[in-house]
Amino acid sequence: MAFWSFVVLVSLLVGYLGYQLYTPMPEGAEQPWQQNKILAFSTLTGLASLAAEKVGLDRLNTSRAIQHWLGDIRGSAVVDGITVRLYLRRRAFARQLKDRVLTTVGSCEPCIPFRRERSSNELSPGKKKSSVEPSHREEQLFVGGAKRLFGTPPHGEDNSLTQYDDLVFDGVKVRVFKPVDGATKSDQPALVFFHGGGFVFFHPNQYNLLTSTIASVAKLVVVSVDYRLAPEHPYPAGQEDCVTATKYMLRNAGKFGVDPNRIAVAGDSAGGNLAMSVALKLSKDRRENLPKIKAQVLIYPFVQGLTLCLPSFHIYGGTGSPSILKTFHTAAGFSLYSKGNIDLMGYFFNNKHISNDFKANALQMSYVDQKLLPAKYRREIECNADGNETVFEEIKHFILDPYFTPLMAADSDLKPLPKTYVLTAEYDTLRDEGFMLAQRLKNNGVDVVHIHWEHNFHGFLSFSGSLENGKQALHDVAEYLLRSV
Repeated sequence: MAFWSFVVLVSLLVGYLGYQLYTPMPEGAEQPWQQNKILAFSTLTGLASLAAEKVGLDRLNTSRAIQHWLGDIRGSAVVDGITVRLYLRRRAFARQLKDRVLTTVGSCEPCIPFRRERSSNELSPGKKKSSVEPSHREEQLFVGGAKRLFGTPPHGEDNSLTQYDDLVFDGVKVRVFKPVDGATKSDQPALVFFHGGGFVFFHPNQYNLLTSTIASVAKLVVVSVDYRLAPEHPYPAGQEDCVTATKYMLRNAGKFGVDPNRIAVAGDSAGGNLAMSVALKLSKDRRENLPKIKAQVLIYPFVQGLTLCLPSFHIYGGTGSPSILKTFHTAAGFSLYSKGNIDLMGYFFNNKHISNDFKANALQMSYVDQKLLPAKYRREIECNADGNETVFEEIKHFILDPYFTPLMAADSDLKPLPKTYVLTAEYDTLRDEGFMLAQRLKNNGVDVVHIHWEHNFHGFLSFSGSLENGKQALHDVAEYLLRSV
């Protein structure tokens, strides 16, 4: 019975993958077939974790295991080509995912019929495995396939132009990339980078391509921060790690050949939230008299939890939309990051987490007013859900905290912020809040460069190996840093 249930699940997943692959993209979409492939595999990951839940695995950790396994392949194939051998040993490729899932989420009794006993010559904890090394042809095929799926340096940049070390900054794990030609310099600029993933997923290894490319093109040192993730470590744990790592870099810049007055912060999605949160924190807290942040780069950032009643959520938040980031992803991220569980996800999803009185009278509601959007993106939306006063009292200290949702910062706190680069994408539920943030910063005298990429989806920079616009956008970010830091 378990076997046939498994067969049915796999069949449904394959069928849905085919449906996603051939769903028409909106008119004008760049490289629609490539975008469809990426969206399809993203959806498949979510469905695979749902299927795993049906056979007794934990859904969140299964999804993490898949994402991190793929990230390890991407990081190894792109940055450390030689280590792809770890993934090419006989029978290891398929087993790697299974072992990662079972190690991450524990035992799975319903999975027993699909397991097999390890033979005596297979890898055991603490022992090296003696096996046949992959052929040169096998390695070429694997590296080529991984790069086509996950990306290669844009515009011919070679990642051999950077080197990295895994270090610890005051208890926070980081990966430090250095341009090879800047190894002996003492006045280099630097970037502290915070990865995305809804505060729940990913780690620096999955961002090797992006961070090493920026280091190479912009000729700066990049510190990629491995901050703690929710739900195991809800807010403010991850944010505190980001502040700690940035402060360490500001204090110890000389150890890395960096000018402490030429340090910027950056991040994508949830990482954009963390980058602006760090900039706000350090601009307000001057007790240590640290050098000021030189610039911030916010790539399709998540910056508010006040309302999901925005045109971009309305258009791109549902299933079947050309956006990787759906409304339920954002609602789950709010709940997991704030409370460490999904108990409040339904309230966020249905926009019932704000009291009616607050909606009608609070100053902060003007921070998410559609008047801050370009006229072509404004839209009348019916949002008549009654708010839950009890839930609002429970979470208002989160969603009004500018270190949790930076768009809630007062005008007086925005004025001292450094020059800012904001990147938004059209097929993105976070599009509108990115526009609102850019406009509020401009209104408060901040030097802002806002680049909006139409016909592209949330996360497209992470696929710069297969999307031409992803390559160009990543290169543009690096060029901005080269000019501005």
